[in-house]
Amino acid sequence: TINITVYDNENSRDYILFNLTILNNNAPVWNSSVNTVLVYYEGNTTLLNFSMNVSDPNNDRLTFTFANNSAFPNFSLNSTNGIANLTFGDSDVGEHSINITVNDSYLTDVKTFNITIYNVHDPVYVERPIETGDLTNATVGGNNNINVTEDNVTTIALWVHDEDFV
Repeated sequence: TINITVYDNENSRDYILFNLTILNNNAPVWNSSVNTVLVYYEGNTTLLNFSMNVSDPNNDRLTFTFANNSAFPNFSLNSTNGIANLTFGDSDVGEHSINITVNDSYLTDVKTFNITIYNVHDPVYVERPIETGDLTNATVGGNNNINVTEDNVTTIALWVHDEDFV
């Protein structure tokens, strides 16, 4: 038992008693061979098992957390098993720095992973059918043929979709 007592100039005192337990615990450790530079492509489904890359000398139960240092909307991590089961989309394209912390309830270790997601070209398409309301001084015929009259100023509004520019 430890007793901490304090006195003031008037000789008034207060104290607190507490027990101090010293645990024999070692921090979890990331394996030195873990690959921290990862590259994937948009649309890939990827399973990352971070628990396979860390050990705890005391065999304590481990939990995992992460911090995004960039916008990475589809990254998530199961805190109890260290598994990230991911499908990367257009919004994930780019370079990301993720800090993953492993905790054994007493001590922690952090590793930074640099993850790059490359874009996969999505085909561009024009919305069909073209509506008469999208035209000025023109009409829409069969098979989306646009009919115009010579010497008229014609305006055609096309609705073009490209998922790469979401």
